[in-house]
This record gives sequence, C-alpha cells and structure tokens, in this order.
Amino acid sequence: MGSDVPVLAVTPGEPSGIGPEILLKLSREHPEFRLLAVADLTLLRQAAERLGFDDSIIEWQPGKHIPVGQLACFPVKLASPAVFVFGCESRGLDAGIRERYAERLVRIPMLDDRVRSLNLSTTVGITLYAASLLRAR
Repeated sequence: MGSDVPVLAVTPGEPSGIGPEILLKLSREHPEFRLLAVADLTLLRQAAERLGFDDSIIEWQPGKHIPVGQLACFPVKLASPAVFVFGCESRGLDAGIRERYAERLVRIPMLDDRVRSLNLSTTVGITLYAASLLRAR
C-alpha cells in the first residue's frame, strides 16, 4: 500500500479556528491516509505543538510523493487579505454582487462552448491553486 492510496487534499479553514487541530487529529488517528494540507505551514506546526504532537509535517511541492501516514503541507500564505466568493453552480453569482464588484471578477475560461460551468469544488480548487502560485511569486 502506498502510491495506490489516493491523496486527500484538505484546507483546514480559518487558521485561528479549530480546523488545523481537527486536521492534525485526523492525520494522527488515520495513518492509512495520504493527507495534503493546503495551509500556512508555520501555523499548522504551531497547532501541532499546542496539541503536543511531534512535528512530522513535511513541506510538499508539486511532483513530490506523499507517503501513507504522513501529513504533507502545501504552504500557502496570501500576502494580503483575500476573499473568494463563488456562485451557485446552477445560477452563478447574484447580479448585485456581479455589478458591485465587476472590476474584480475573475472567470475561469471554458475551452468548450457547450460547457457552461465547472463543478463548484473543482472551481474552488483551481482558484486556490492559482492564488497560491500568484502569491508565491
């Protein structure tokens, strides 16, 4: 068992909330998982220290293997506060929001005109990945 175990990518939510602790406990209680946290590595390590967990979180970069039983972290720090708002899959964003923030809207280009939208979780993943790349520059 190893590479055949799928990677579960998780965003622990609000760094000052309970999300990091829940993720760390999940990692400890389920060593059969391959977990990838998309988070601030320093804050995740601080949470591990508060819980008395050993610091076995590895920093992950694209292309690097994630072993079973190891919590990996793709370090993401937004340089400034950012808010991402996603519309409903069937209707998109409310017209009022689109009008108010028209100059800040971003749209993922669709390569096939027959496809109107992506699954919301896919859209969130693409957005967070793109934001992390931009912030890393």
